[in-house]
Amino acid sequence: MDTQSPGVPAPTAAPRPKLTFILIPVVVFAALGALVIWSALPVLRPARAVQVAQVLPTRLTPERDSSNQSSHKTQGSSPTRLSEAAPSVTVQAPGWLEADPFFIAATALADGIVESIEVLEGDRVERGQIVAQLVAEDSQLGLRQAQAGLAAARAAVGSALAEQQAAERSWAEPVELERALASSRGAVAESRAELEQLPSLVEGARATLDRLTEEAARVRQATEQGAATELEFIVADREAARQRAEVAALEARRPILEARITRLSAEVTAAARNLDLRIEDQRRLDAAAAAVASARAELQAAHARQEEAALELDRMTVRAPITGYVQRRLKVPGDKVIRAMDSPHSAHLVHLYDPGRIQVRVDVPLADAANIAVGQACEVVVEVLPGRVFAGEVLRITHEADLQKNTLQAKVRVIDPDPILRPEMLTRVKFLPASNALGSGSMPTATATSAQGGPPAPRVLIPSTALNSNADNARIWIVTARRNGRGTLTPRSVRVVERTAQWHTVTGDIRPGDLIAVNVQGPRAGELVTITPEQPETAGDAS
Repeated sequence: MDTQSPGVPAPTAAPRPKLTFILIPVVVFAALGALVIWSALPVLRPARAVQVAQVLPTRLTPERDSSNQSSHKTQGSSPTRLSEAAPSVTVQAPGWLEADPFFIAATALADGIVESIEVLEGDRVERGQIVAQLVAEDSQLGLRQAQAGLAAARAAVGSALAEQQAAERSWAEPVELERALASSRGAVAESRAELEQLPSLVEGARATLDRLTEEAARVRQATEQGAATELEFIVADREAARQRAEVAALEARRPILEARITRLSAEVTAAARNLDLRIEDQRRLDAAAAAVASARAELQAAHARQEEAALELDRMTVRAPITGYVQRRLKVPGDKVIRAMDSPHSAHLVHLYDPGRIQVRVDVPLADAANIAVGQACEVVVEVLPGRVFAGEVLRITHEADLQKNTLQAKVRVIDPDPILRPEMLTRVKFLPASNALGSGSMPTATATSAQGGPPAPRVLIPSTALNSNADNARIWIVTARRNGRGTLTPRSVRVVERTAQWHTVTGDIRPGDLIAVNVQGPRAGELVTITPEQPETAGDAS
């Protein structure tokens, strides 16, 4: 045992690092990182894109008898046969009244300024009754101008016809061409006659020259003998010289006459060709015919302008297109009416509706949409007459659901409306089941009852590309937990009731409004997917 002397301090051991101070923060940060990674895993995990379609309720159209068929023809819809079972559940939904099938606008068909409004809201109007008058002074001036243009066009047609008749007469009787040919031929004959006469003239001139030469010689001899004066000799000599020049001129005239004959013969040939071809007459005739056609076309255009001006003047008076009531007035005197505007009501003056044709627009929840059908009987209650129930009938069911309100729109015709009913009045519609609407046994049930006797499973429409097999009991994939354009695939088992080329009617754990994956390859339960903006074909072909 070692001993230590008093007063001397004992040596101390080197301090060891405490591992806990290092390990604990590392573990904490590692756990925090793992938690962050785990929470971000749904976002970071790659997801494949899939196309989706909305599950739709079946469109039901019950079979009609001959009286209902004629009624539908009157209402403008064609009767169809029962393709699905009829509803057996009572559905109620709110709605509001509107014109059937829509309001009718009294529209100004010409631009202008409203001068007067002849009807007000709630007034009854007859078809063709004046509802508004536009300022018509400009249109009246335009009509008078068009009428003056029409008169000028008619005068132009008359002038063109006169020119055409002159050209036709000139073509039928080419007097000038014939005269020119005859004149040329006469000139040639005249020149040839002169040429033939020329030798005789030369011979006569020569004889005269000989006589004058002899006379000049005798006068010269007499002058030398003193029997004649010098002046007489000079005159006789000059006469002989003049005659000699005349003989020379006659002899030189032959080539001139021959050249003239050649020129006149060419003119005869040209005149004959002109008479044969008649180019100028043909041009004048064609030009006259073209002028007549142009004048007549301008006359037709003037007629059209006159009719257009008359139509515009007539359109200054706006008339009611139907017999009914004024639902809404959109213009007052002084307002502008312009057709080419972005606003669809820029040319509307009043909106009309027929009180005998009233329908209800109903927004049916998608959960109840499978229980309504076209032709289904309804009861309509209007707030203004709460104690009275109006009979109704489903006219149309749209093929496009409202994803925001999760509803499907239906149109219900009020069969015997009261004159007090007005568009935009709130209503409540009760869709009667088949047993109440058409009598017991008239139509089969609209849903497939489960084998255990539980609540009926609704029938819905899905695209044919959503099924993974052709068996009656198949599996589909629903996109659930949707958020920010993503979701997870969840399998559902369904039973195929009816098949078509593009849409199948199925029952099972599926409801209208669900998003179903289509054309998906190798799906896995719980797989994260991205919903692509491209949508498959709409349900417009499902019917």
